[in-house]
Amino acid sequence: MKINKIIAGVLLLGSLIACEDKREDYMDPYATTLYITNSGESDITLYRTGESTLYRLGIYKAGAFNDTKASAEVNVMDAANLQLYNAENGTSYKMLPQNCYSVSGSKVNFGSGQNNQYIDVTFETETIAQLTDLATSEYVLPMVLTSSATINPDKSVAMLKPEIVKAMISLGNGTVEDLTVASGGETIFSTDEILVSADFPNKWDISLTISNTDDLVTAYNESNGTDYLALPSGSYTLDPASPVLKSGVQNLSLKYNIDKSKLKIGSKYLLPVQLAAVSKFEINPDRAIQYIVIEYVDPIIAQSNWTVSDYRDYENGDGDGPDALIDDNIDTYWHAQWSTGSQLPSWITIKLVDLAKTATISQIELYARQNNASGPKTVEILTSMDGVTFELFGTLDFKSVITAQKVVGAQPVQARYVKMNITEKNNDSVAMGEMYVRGTVE
Repeated sequence: MKINKIIAGVLLLGSLIACEDKREDYMDPYATTLYITNSGESDITLYRTGESTLYRLGIYKAGAFNDTKASAEVNVMDAANLQLYNAENGTSYKMLPQNCYSVSGSKVNFGSGQNNQYIDVTFETETIAQLTDLATSEYVLPMVLTSSATINPDKSVAMLKPEIVKAMISLGNGTVEDLTVASGGETIFSTDEILVSADFPNKWDISLTISNTDDLVTAYNESNGTDYLALPSGSYTLDPASPVLKSGVQNLSLKYNIDKSKLKIGSKYLLPVQLAAVSKFEINPDRAIQYIVIEYVDPIIAQSNWTVSDYRDYENGDGDGPDALIDDNIDTYWHAQWSTGSQLPSWITIKLVDLAKTATISQIELYARQNNASGPKTVEILTSMDGVTFELFGTLDFKSVITAQKVVGAQPVQARYVKMNITEKNNDSVAMGEMYVRGTVE
């Protein structure tokens, strides 16, 4: 940004400042030097709230001796110098009309020990928004620092570029939140917090209307090829019930309290949270709805009494053996044999309960080997009451990911044994980190 000729015109110091390469000849590094802290070109965001916008232009006093006094003045650049600035910088800025701003005092004084002073610039936001050529012209308020003290010529001009922005209210983070809730325990559970935010300094009490219509669930399912259920009527409440974004606050956290007793195990529900109306300003159309997927499942059956009752093979020296599949640690792993040639199927049978008990199983969760998930391709889950005769519970198209992969049965089954059977592989890195079983034991 070339500003030397502009400063020269303002300060009448052309012969001194125009020679940029000789600047070190006259700038004493120990002398008191003044400059604009936010100099250069700055985009100033003006939210359309119906009120003017205050901007504080900072002036800084630097130097080795802080007890020095100094004074300065900040003025609006004249039209001739703005034209020169445009010519030297390849810009086409247009001077902001005088009725679009006001400057509260152009002079600042630094006492001993003072380093910061400010010039208050008030932008008339609505007046600027009504400029007929606002969309095609780039308006600027150019401010120039002058002083009898030394000025840093590279930081003596501030080009303030007002940008008009709608004042909007947003909800959520624009993503779909997944929430897995297990049966048992407390009847009421709460969702994670959902944030409602104003993108501007808020001086008003803004009432919010939140809706959760079943039509939103239907529309989501049709758009995304899903079949989520709407939460049963009366199963959830908003907290707070009548949300208000209070004056002086830009963020408000919402949550929903949901009654488990009204949900069905094995079901996936969709809770659409829509910011339907606000008492003031506009709703951000890109952040108006937050979706929460709630999967209601059985609890995980404790692994403390599980045992490995049978297995096909494992690679001695690679991994932690078959017991790693049920040690409640996804970082350990069982690895199928590979040193003498990998053969499939490769399986492990787990005994869940003793003969006096029966498990009712609704879901199996598998975790791949955490540092190499690429091996398995197709995994069968089979169940048995006697450990001899097994029936297929479900088949999993295994992905190379380290998060939980789920096998959900067509309906809950009773079993004492679960077999994991890997029938197809992508490569010889056939391994598995952990298996969890959801259900109940009686």
